[in-house]
Amino acid sequence: MVDPRYASNNEVVSFADGYPCLLIGQSSLDGLNEKLQSSIKMDRFRPNFVFTGGTPHIEDRFNTFYIGETLFSAVKPCSRCVLITIDQQTGEKGQEPLRTLAGYRTINKKILFGQNLLHQSSGIISVGDELKIVDWRIEDQ
Repeated sequence: MVDPRYASNNEVVSFADGYPCLLIGQSSLDGLNEKLQSSIKMDRFRPNFVFTGGTPHIEDRFNTFYIGETLFSAVKPCSRCVLITIDQQTGEKGQEPLRTLAGYRTINKKILFGQNLLHQSSGIISVGDELKIVDWRIEDQ
């Protein structure tokens, strides 16, 4: 079961870690890579959806939005674990990017990167679909 503090309809997770979908903006990875000595690829974070445009971590402000025909709710930032320190191409483990993220993305002792999502409708999603914001998260939440 999805964490009941964030679930709205008793959603179930099957192969995903804690939520059915994860969204990350390319600008968020680009901003992280500017802080790292060696750039990393998005696959370290295993998102279902990557979008372009906007400022780094703008996905933190999304509330509800469409991708293609499907309505999503951004329910909470994704807490990152040590798995992101493993290079997906080589299997080598290091300190990054967790060390660098800890320096600027730690909130309540959790290192955050990306948004966990719940889908609110079904529909077709295709590569290249526009992400259309329905409403934004209130800033002080």
